Amino acid sequence: MAPKKKAGAKKDKKKDGVPSGDVEGASLERDKINAFYEITKKELDDRKAELRNKDREGEEMEVRHQVEVKVYKQKVKHLLYEHQDNITTLKADGELALKLQQDDFRYRESGFGKDKRSLKPS
Repeated sequence: MAPKKKAGAKKDKKKDGVPSGDVEGASLERDKINAFYEITKKELDDRKAELRNKDREGEEMEVRHQVEVKVYKQKVKHLLYEHQDNITTLKADGELALKLQQDDFRYRESGFGKDKRSLKPS
């Protein structure tokens, strides 16, 4: 029968003299660190992609806004032109109406003068 090991006996050693438990622990620790690194790297890449998308969305919104401003300015310019055109037309119509009224007044005034002369006893 083989002698039994004592409870406080040393751990089994590999050929190179390093306890096998320490190597496995270091390997597990290295694997954990590598896994953490990979996860963190993926999260960083995801955040960078999200940031690029947000930047692109912001640029697209800016372009859309500039187009809307340009369209708005064109509409305002068109409305100002129409307004000026309407003012010019109204002025011309008003001047024509005034001239016609003045002509009508002169005609009536001259007619009243003739009627007045015809009513005078000679």
